[in-house]
Amino acid sequence: MQNYNISEQLNQIKYEIIETAKKMIENKIDLIEGCRTINRLQYKLDISDKPLNIRDDLNDAFLTFKGVASETDDIPIGEAMRNTWHPDSLARLDIEKEEYLAKVKDRILDDCRQIIDILL
Repeated sequence: MQNYNISEQLNQIKYEIIETAKKMIENKIDLIEGCRTINRLQYKLDISDKPLNIRDDLNDAFLTFKGVASETDDIPIGEAMRNTWHPDSLARLDIEKEEYLAKVKDRILDDCRQIIDILL
């Protein structure tokens, strides 16, 4: 019975990763927020049952999300967090965010598609 629960939990994590990636592609979630979410969830995902080449592809894609999450950890995301920041600081960080995303957006979206393809 316990194995079923673990399997169910892993399926839920896969579902959350796939749904987050889809929302990112459809522009329904902030890309940085999505990267942070996928980065957090991927540590809970067991991919040991996947063939080695698929594991490598997933790990490469997850590195993108980890990198974005790390490189943007100073950018406030979400209304509650943004409300605690001074408007001048937010304006400066919003410019930095847009400049950064202009460089990495295509890679993020490509890796979203790759993750969806592999996990489905």
